[in-house]
Amino acid sequence: MKDSVTGMVAAILGMIPEGLYLLASVAMVVSVMRLGKQKVLIHDMKCIETLARVNVLCVDKTGTITVPEMEVAQFILAKDQNLAAEEEKNKVAKTISDCVRALPCDNATMEALQQYFTEPMENSAEKIVPFSSATKYSGVVLAGKAYVVGAPEFVLRQDYAAVQGTIEVFLEKGYRVLVFAEYEGNLDGKELTENATPIAFILLNNAIREGAMDTFRYFSKRGVEVKVISGDNPVTVSEIAKKAGI
Repeated sequence: MKDSVTGMVAAILGMIPEGLYLLASVAMVVSVMRLGKQKVLIHDMKCIETLARVNVLCVDKTGTITVPEMEVAQFILAKDQNLAAEEEKNKVAKTISDCVRALPCDNATMEALQQYFTEPMENSAEKIVPFSSATKYSGVVLAGKAYVVGAPEFVLRQDYAAVQGTIEVFLEKGYRVLVFAEYEGNLDGKELTENATPIAFILLNNAIREGAMDTFRYFSKRGVEVKVISGDNPVTVSEIAKKAGI
């Protein structure tokens, strides 16, 4: 009788406002402790309840699926890339090095470029245009010539179709592709309006973050759909997402 009454009273107390408040608080505290043991930091206690109702999880690519650090895998000459002499490739590497070393190291992409292209500067920059997320390129004027490095679609514009097949081969392998090109117009930090002649394609990649596949597998088993939202090329993002198990 004693156990029955105690159990009944405990159950009824949980159904009234005073008891519900206590039980909810205890449940959240216990949940926070359990997550803490799995190295999850809780910023707001009510996120436990919010997370329990999630059915779609949106994630970024860089820094979430992959590590934030980028690295240059290689660069390939745009013209006669299979027959290009080593001397010509070295010459282009020096030009790229002069450009990237003149630009401010204000993002992960530029940091990767400066770590890969380390040739001593031969020409000092006459003018620099830092990277802008609106225009998708950086620019430098060297010895009277304007050079830009950025997203092929934005740099080459109407001429992108001519090299699209070559670039998509790299995108399908999960690389992020930048184009280094000579620009015929005046660099003013605004959208490019004149022709840009591609000189080289620079291939970058990010390693998949450790534990990312296990995390996405965990959500998948619980019916949570994962969506990737990224500013990178859709083909590249899709390939990285596949490697991460999304």
